[in-house]
Amino acid sequence: YIGVDRRDKAAGKSRYQGVCRALETYGLHMDEIAYREATFSVQAGYQAMEQILAEEKRPDGVLCATDMIAAGVLSCLSERKIAVPEKMKVAGMGHGAIADLLCPRLTTVHYHYHTSGREAADLLLDLMPLMFIPSAVGLIEKFDELKAILVPFFVITVVSTLVVMTVTGKS
Repeated sequence: YIGVDRRDKAAGKSRYQGVCRALETYGLHMDEIAYREATFSVQAGYQAMEQILAEEKRPDGVLCATDMIAAGVLSCLSERKIAVPEKMKVAGMGHGAIADLLCPRLTTVHYHYHTSGREAADLLLDLMPLMFIPSAVGLIEKFDELKAILVPFFVITVVSTLVVMTVTGKS
């Protein structure tokens, strides 16, 4: 797994926790897999993949916290003539425009950003009346701990993983 800084709640912390939960389902732990942290860039994905390839035990697949990181991974693998998906499977998250431009096309998780934007706006509208009540200030600061909004997602499976299944759910 190539993740991002866990101080970033959505792409860092939440996705890291999701990967940990998925590994636990199969009796594994994050310490048992190749894990690197990268910034949100193609170059960082490339460098993280170089580090993973330098390890004695290579994985047969890499999940990336973003599609941009996955683009760097694909570039690194291509330069080393490591066939995707035959020798290494690659998947990203976010379904950014780059996912459909890469070769091979990238398997990616599609999040419903419009839905989550609408939910965030509704949440903000709910909070606005509380902003003028001095006793509610502490409540507003802790509001992100009090309300979790689950929005749907789905996996767009294409050539980079050669997996024939679609996963849907809420995150």
